[in-house]
Amino acid sequence: MDTMTQFSSSYWFFRRLIPCMLLVLLGAVIAGLVRGYVLFVPGIMGMVVGGVVGWVSGRLGRGDPEHMWSFANRGWLSIGAGLFYAVCAALVVSVVNIGSMSLPLDWLAEVMAGYEGEVFVGFSTNSYQSTGGDISGGWWIFFAIVDWLLFAFLFLVATMVGWGGNETSQDSLEQKPSPIRPERLRMPLPMVSFVFFALMSLAAVIGLAMWPYSGVAPFGAASDSNLVSELHGDWIFGPEAEFLGSSETERRFTLMPGLGSELAGFSEIPTQFMLSLELRRGGVFEGRLSLGVGGILPIRMQASEDRTELIFVVVSPPIGIVSEERLTACRVSDQPSS
Repeated sequence: MDTMTQFSSSYWFFRRLIPCMLLVLLGAVIAGLVRGYVLFVPGIMGMVVGGVVGWVSGRLGRGDPEHMWSFANRGWLSIGAGLFYAVCAALVVSVVNIGSMSLPLDWLAEVMAGYEGEVFVGFSTNSYQSTGGDISGGWWIFFAIVDWLLFAFLFLVATMVGWGGNETSQDSLEQKPSPIRPERLRMPLPMVSFVFFALMSLAAVIGLAMWPYSGVAPFGAASDSNLVSELHGDWIFGPEAEFLGSSETERRFTLMPGLGSELAGFSEIPTQFMLSLELRRGGVFEGRLSLGVGGILPIRMQASEDRTELIFVVVSPPIGIVSEERLTACRVSDQPSS
């Protein structure tokens, strides 16, 4: 293999960038699982993963020409890899923390909005004390960025340590002059590396957001196609849905095929409330509960295995309703006689 082929842009992409991406992804998954099941240690996690992944990536590059691992190339590679690490780790934490009726990005959105928190622990080098608790909102975003930047810094340093100066490559180039002209060595690697990781980060977010709508049924969900018709009929919300009405008549509704939706629910009292639901993955429905002048509530719904009970989750409840309020409804025929 001649030098022109060996050190081409495709060589960098397939032999250096793709393995680096897989290493970052592995590190992000491990860090995300630790954060999801244990706790988040901002900064330290990023430094550990960045240092390990950077060193391994540098070791893989031993034998490459020096221009491929210049400071500019490693700098943009580090920033891009850090961005990909931060995004993938946050996505893993979100998946770990969601409930059975939640979408993959729900927890992440609620943490950024300040409704949920992530357990963390931090250390002070001045007072030699540790602090812990839940972080959310702006502080969560701030510490996520800190973790990203410290990952990038340790990655930048560790790649140079792992690459080790490449004496072997320099000796071989002195013994056998390269057939590549100097201008051919100036490949746009810095921006290529950063753009690649930025696009992979965007693809990870979009892919996880679209997964519930992909139509790919999980194991055990082969009967979802019959689920819609099995839920047709009369239902009644339990007493916890008192905001819909104090009497059972006010909370009673009928599910039927909808116009523009898979399931539509109409209250027994006209204009009291209305449901519009679409079937997603795993037998979970998503839609809205319209309260007339009371506004619209985003909801999710899942039926019990025997199809005699419906469990609703109010996704973004208004003031007066507890966050993630759960409502139940049972078939009218299953109601105990008074």
